[in-house]
Amino acid sequence: MRRIPNMPGLSPDLLTPVANPSRLPGWLPRGRTLLFPCARQGLYHGWKALGLPKGAPVLIPAFVCTTVSQPLLKAGARLLFFNVHRDLSIDRDHVNALLRRHPRTKALVWYHYLGLPVAMNAALELCSEHDLYFIEDCAHALFSTYGGRPAGAWGDVAVFSIRKTLPVLNAGALVINNPRLLPPSPPAFREPGPAYTRILHAKATWLRRLHMESLGAGRGLARVGRLRHLRLITKMNSPVKSVREHTRKHLHDADRLHQQMERPFRLDDTSLLVMHNCIPAKIRRARRRNYSTYLGNLRDIAFLKSLPYGAAPLGFPVQVDARDDLRLRLARQGIESATHWPDWLLPPGVARQFPEAAHLANTLLTLPCHHGLAQAEIQHVCTAVRKAL
Repeated sequence: MRRIPNMPGLSPDLLTPVANPSRLPGWLPRGRTLLFPCARQGLYHGWKALGLPKGAPVLIPAFVCTTVSQPLLKAGARLLFFNVHRDLSIDRDHVNALLRRHPRTKALVWYHYLGLPVAMNAALELCSEHDLYFIEDCAHALFSTYGGRPAGAWGDVAVFSIRKTLPVLNAGALVINNPRLLPPSPPAFREPGPAYTRILHAKATWLRRLHMESLGAGRGLARVGRLRHLRLITKMNSPVKSVREHTRKHLHDADRLHQQMERPFRLDDTSLLVMHNCIPAKIRRARRRNYSTYLGNLRDIAFLKSLPYGAAPLGFPVQVDARDDLRLRLARQGIESATHWPDWLLPPGVARQFPEAAHLANTLLTLPCHHGLAQAEIQHVCTAVRKAL
């Protein structure tokens, strides 16, 4: 069975020694950036940097993952969920109604969904019209650009989940762009304990295995991980439930390790090396090339029918009614896919209150599109999707 993973592997060239590895890589703005093990901690500290009082309302899209809503709640924000339409455009009428009911609202969260700048103009206009701080969620948008500027340059504060794009062990970033805000001061970082060190070691082993598989080597070594993935996806009678339970446990464990938002772990040396050795332009070109190949084969089920200029897509989103069935069929062929985001990862009560968000949550599937995949592998996925459908 051929395996097509969602993530690129950790190759030796990404671990090449560099001078002064503790400094920021050149693609992050100096003097305005803090590195964290995960983007959630960056979001927490980003909200704190705005200096808003506890309970201050913030507008947040209803179609969003709990990894965005929970840090804001922990930081003291009051969440006002607004409706997004099935094409991910912002429901301006609903936002305006919320602002009339909550005139003290001072911030809005918007994202580059899968690295694709959907409805960015509308988000920026709302912030300008109503004098709102713009919290730019770039978790999916590392190395994307919009309007000739890098993603993350538009918000008063911006957060990145670097581990979603690069084969780092754990890494996120907070960027503060608004000169009226205080520059970020490093929190009291903790040194990793035994439990966190074991997680980092397991992640490094898995990423190296992915690289070996991409070379056609290490198939025996990869067998255990591949079978475990299949058992999770194809568990008899309740395949979707098994994935849900595994993901919830993973998020719970991660939240437990990162729950001390004020004192996060220090970023590991391996992740810093990978960040220094990556080539952003090369990564963006490869991801765009893979996305374009998908469009040439699967345009009829593509969520977005074109690739926005400058976007470095995290994956290729397709929209099908039998999403979970398609995911199961692909998994049985060794093709990993992801759901951004299923209804059980939406904030509590959102799926019931916002039918359009629930529709997106139940129909979108993200196919692997990362820069470690060759064109032949993308074609293989396209063929498998057509057969599955």
